Parts: sequence; C-alpha cells; structure tokens
Amino acid sequence: IVHQLETEKPVVDLRVFKNVSYSAGTGINFLLGTALFSGSYLFSLYCGAVMHYTALDTGLIFLTAGTIQIALMPLIGKFGNRFDGRYLLVFGILGASLSLWMNGHLTSQASFWDLARPQMVRSVGLSFIFIPLSVIALSDLAPDQRGNATGLFNLTRELGGSIGTAWMGMSLDNSSKLFASRLGESVSAYSPTTQEQLALLQRGVTARLPDPQGSAVTILGLRVQVQAMIKAFNQGFVTVAVMFAAGVFLVLLLKRPQPGVKIEGAH
Repeated sequence: IVHQLETEKPVVDLRVFKNVSYSAGTGINFLLGTALFSGSYLFSLYCGAVMHYTALDTGLIFLTAGTIQIALMPLIGKFGNRFDGRYLLVFGILGASLSLWMNGHLTSQASFWDLARPQMVRSVGLSFIFIPLSVIALSDLAPDQRGNATGLFNLTRELGGSIGTAWMGMSLDNSSKLFASRLGESVSAYSPTTQEQLALLQRGVTARLPDPQGSAVTILGLRVQVQAMIKAFNQGFVTVAVMFAAGVFLVLLLKRPQPGVKIEGAH
C-alpha cells in the first residue's frame, strides 16, 4: 500500500479514495456485497435446513423473484437519469433492508409465497441500486482515473460478499448454540408444559417405536434445536438488514452526477 501511494504510476491507484463521493459509493458497494451474498447464503441455508426444500425448490424461489429484477434493470438504466440517483439509492437500500427484515420474521410454517415475497421485495430494491450507485461513485473522478477506480469498485463488492458470508456462517453457528442453550434451560422435567408435550409425543409414537418415552425426549430435543436454529437465522437476517440500512448515511456524502456522464465496465 505504501509503495502504491508513493510511486508516480501505481499499478493500483489508491489515491482515488481521496474523492469523498467515490469513497462513500465504494463503502455502499461493500455493504451491498455483504448484504447481497450473506443474505442469499442465509436464505439458502434456511430453505434447506429449516424448510427442507430441495436445491431445485430453493432455486425456483430465487428465479421467481429474479424475474422482477430482469424487468426493472433495463427501465432504470434508460429512465433513471431523469431523477436524482441519490433518491433512487435511498429507496433501493431501504427496500433491500426491508426484505432482509422480512426474512428475519420467518417461521418453519412459511409457505412458498411467504419465502418468495421478501426475495421479490429485495429484487425491486437492488434494481434501484446497481446502476445509480456505479454512475454516482465514478462520475466525480477524472476520466483517466475511472478505469482503475472501476476495478477497485467492483472488488469491494466481492470483498464484502466474502466477508459477509464468512461472518454469517460463524454467527449462525455461534447463535444456534447460544439459543439452544437458552431454550434448553426452560425445558425442565418439572415444567407442566414440558410434561404435557412429552405426554403428547409419547402417545403419538407408542404404537410405532419400542421405547416411546425415550423417543419422545429425543423428538422434543430436536424441536428445541430447530427453534434455536430459526432464532439464529432470524437474528442473522435482522443484523444484516440494520447494517445495510446504515448505508443510507453514506448517501449523504455522494455528489449528484453530471448530466450525460456514462460509466463503462461498472457492474
């Protein structure tokens, strides 16, 4: 880093971060990568681990929601310059954050459309982010800086995605154990609710299993594990939603792009 800052013609020109608008846009892009990849990662795991969806079923949800983005992106690319891109960004960030918050309130009884609806909201939100963010972040730079700046800009989204996915994977594991421990403390042999649940489970498996009492205890333990997992997923979604919503404050540092500015290569 020191060498790239000192040399006259650096391979990677880090001086572009002196531009406040570019730095703010790159920060939003980092948060976008974190929310986009970690949100998709959590949702895919939720569908598989909690809902017991196949990979094809999960992919169908993404496909259903993605059609909205396919339809909106060209329209925003064509007509988006008629509006202040910063307003589009605020709408998109809040929309994507709302979708993650909706994911954070799912249960194991969710239907296909309960799962698809948040993804559809996210597709709408993301459609209002990609193009305006690229244009605003890069348009305030000199033309000879944009090639290098575009590479760094795209890199930050991938970096945010990598960090976000690893972070959510670790957080999900730790939170599941924590919630399982907390829920397990309330499942006491002396609790009337626990005794009632065990009795119901025992009657349900008496005719099918040789050890109804032991089987009932095992099933109840599995239910506790599933509820702990759901709470961990919900916490992860809400955490990412709050983090991404904070990107609205970075929009305040962005400059409105000059009319007619076209940015190539920023995707």
